[in-house]
Amino acid sequence: MFSKSATLLADCLRRMSVMKRLDLDSRKGKAPGGYNCPLAETGAPFIFMNAAGQMSDVTTMVHEGGHAVHSFLAHPLELSAFKEYPMEIAEVASMAMELFTMDSWNVFFTDENDLKRAKEHQLERVITIFPWIATIDKFQHWIYENPTHTESSGQQNGWRS
Repeated sequence: MFSKSATLLADCLRRMSVMKRLDLDSRKGKAPGGYNCPLAETGAPFIFMNAAGQMSDVTTMVHEGGHAVHSFLAHPLELSAFKEYPMEIAEVASMAMELFTMDSWNVFFTDENDLKRAKEHQLERVITIFPWIATIDKFQHWIYENPTHTESSGQQNGWRS
């Protein structure tokens, strides 16, 4: 799938596989979820997830793979501070990879109805997450611009804590 739609991601995942930087299968006692952890020394990230034969396995792998590509591309930057980026930017990279690969999801979803349902679910998720991120960002800006705001002043204005 990755070779068809996202060759850079395919190359990154092959490199990570050779370096044993993928822990994907579920096993007893393994923590749930998925994440990508960039390793500073080599620049090769580590992807951890719990594959369980679900649609979310595909989206989690592609999502974390987007973070991995971002990590590989940021590693050669000279200043370490340039390798760090805010969550908003990190999520753009990972969610873009989700969208870039959608045309190849038929590798995993051989039933046309399952494929359609998976794509619709993914697009709905994308449509909802970016406004949520923008709302959080707007709130953070407001808090920084109103440093004297307290829980009491919010309640005086009719806001609930």
